[in-house]
Amino acid sequence: MPGRDDNRGIVEVAQRLKSHLVLMGLPAKMSASEQAKALGDAWGKWKATRPQLSLEILDEKMGEQMFFNLGLHLPRLWPDKHVAWP
Repeated sequence: MPGRDDNRGIVEVAQRLKSHLVLMGLPAKMSASEQAKALGDAWGKWKATRPQLSLEILDEKMGEQMFFNLGLHLPRLWPDKHVAWP
């Protein structure tokens, strides 16, 4: 997707697709929490209405999933800790 801000582009595509989940691999240059914050900042600046958006980051080396909810959301229905995946 063309653009200067990857996170803004991700939010825009998610909104256009009416998606409530963004799935990505663990970033190479920042922690999962830093990536979630950056995506959350882009989501917060989005000019259109902002439905709930969740971010799932997969750490393939450790076999873990990390979940982050952006904005107002219902309580999380999955464990707070990292969950192993096959």
